[in-house]
Amino acid sequence: MAASLGQVLALVLVAALWGVTQPLLKRASAGLQQVHEQTWVRQLWQEMKTLFLNIEVRL
Repeated sequence: MAASLGQVLALVLVAALWGVTQPLLKRASAGLQQVHEQTWVRQLWQEMKTLFLNIEVRL
């Protein structure tokens, strides 16, 4: 089944947005601290706490 012109344009738009935002996400996440815990529950808790309390992630 051939793709319509609208589908091709939508795919190109998504690819362009992905390419533009990827460097911004990498730069914004460069300063985040690494969290390492013993159990997956504590790991999840610490990661969620870090994400919600870090002002740089929310901007």
